[in-house]
Amino acid sequence: MKAFILAAGIGSRLRPITDNVPKCMVKVGNETIIERQLSSLISIGLKEIYVCTGYKNEVLEKFINEKYDFVRFIHNNDYLTTNNMYSMLLTKDYAYNSDVIVMNADVFVEPEYIRKLVNSDLKNCILVEKGRFEEENMKITYDGKKITDISKQIAKENAYGTTIDMYKFSKEFTIKWFEVMEDIIYNQNEKNMWNEVAIDEMLKKAEVQPLEIGHMWYEIDNHEDLEKARNLFKI
Repeated sequence: MKAFILAAGIGSRLRPITDNVPKCMVKVGNETIIERQLSSLISIGLKEIYVCTGYKNEVLEKFINEKYDFVRFIHNNDYLTTNNMYSMLLTKDYAYNSDVIVMNADVFVEPEYIRKLVNSDLKNCILVEKGRFEEENMKITYDGKKITDISKQIAKENAYGTTIDMYKFSKEFTIKWFEVMEDIIYNQNEKNMWNEVAIDEMLKKAEVQPLEIGHMWYEIDNHEDLEKARNLFKI
């Protein structure tokens, strides 16, 4: 199994903190978001870890290399004009035909949730807080057997819960997922798209299950989110 952390974004809504560091190096207490994610993956023995960089990539790579010399990097040169689907597609040579863990690098999370994802017996699953509705986050619909939709636009009355942008997919899923991404990016010429657009398309081709977690997580997009995360984790 390989893990991919998508960390190319600028984090403009967190300026001036992100004037000199990428978004994933923002601290909640004394720990950065990327440290929390990496240490959680490493704590369960996962060593094949890739970080897709973009904005301030030299700063991020130096920071990580000082702590973990085995983490590998994939650089998105077009981070200003693309989104995390394009970053994920750049990982194809490394992720193709592998079971994968995929996560966005802006979620500060309880480590046990990441361990639960990696160790799950489910082939394809998404971490979801059931019953939670966040307007700015991805939500899912669920028919009792499988996830049927993933989108920010799902209405509250239809939402099963909110995802935290952390996924586990089998190698069979991953092969087809890259085909969908290539079609969207190259054939449809849509480079500035969320990963979840391709995942939503894959929900028609493969069964994906929700893996339920608690409330100890926060996606950090702006200063208000950062303050809420610090209060939630009391650090």
